[in-house]
Amino acid sequence: MGLQVTAVPMEELTNIVNGRPHQGVILKTSLLPMCSFDDSFFVNLSTFENSLLSSNASHHSHTVLYMDQIKDIMNYGSILRSAFFHGIYTVLLSASSTAMPSALISKLSAGAMEAMQFYRITNFNYTLEVLRAFGFKLIGTIASCNVVSSVDKKYFAMDLLTEKMVGVEYDSAGFRRLQPVLIALGSETSGLSNEILTACDLLIRIPGALDRLDSEESFTNGGDVHMDLPSSASISPLVSSLNVAVASGILLHHLTSLRSDLRYCSSS
Repeated sequence: MGLQVTAVPMEELTNIVNGRPHQGVILKTSLLPMCSFDDSFFVNLSTFENSLLSSNASHHSHTVLYMDQIKDIMNYGSILRSAFFHGIYTVLLSASSTAMPSALISKLSAGAMEAMQFYRITNFNYTLEVLRAFGFKLIGTIASCNVVSSVDKKYFAMDLLTEKMVGVEYDSAGFRRLQPVLIALGSETSGLSNEILTACDLLIRIPGALDRLDSEESFTNGGDVHMDLPSSASISPLVSSLNVAVASGILLHHLTSLRSDLRYCSSS
């Protein structure tokens, strides 16, 4: 491979990485390039996906991730790993308060970061204008139903989504066609900005136990035994939402499953 290999004491490697685990190997690389966003984005997206997969368009997810003000590098790395696993290879980063790709994030992503392309977005409105010109649908995520009241938006529980809602269309011959989508994830502290929430075509929330308890106070088990559930007010609100990395894994799995016609794996 033409790489220069230098043997050094283990202590030296440990010092170089500030005490973090390294498995006895360190690779010095150039910085991952940050792409410039312009009206050639969709062509670049297709070219990049071709280089990773094949020229067969049916293999492409036509899905892009937007990370808005996500600073926690542990979450960052996990999100990238989940995105790559689900066939999402292009990430847009908000210019404000979002961490940039780094060696530690690369390790936390299990190396997925190195096979992805990144764009730093300085003008979201312009970016969205370009994406909409290419037919993109903007899907946003929320942690609490309360956040949508300020932007007068309706949201949908994840389990109520349909193929059409997430950009799956069928032509007159019955062939599936995917509308490209941009999935926006916000930080755990503030979520998506009002600017992005307002622009979203679809807002999604993962429902939890508190949601279910708000909608029903009791249920009948087997038609014979009546079991009383605690009210949502009696449950601690400390864990009323998911970690953004966990939430992204659940959301991406659900969305890509709806958008893919390969729902099941076969061993034959």
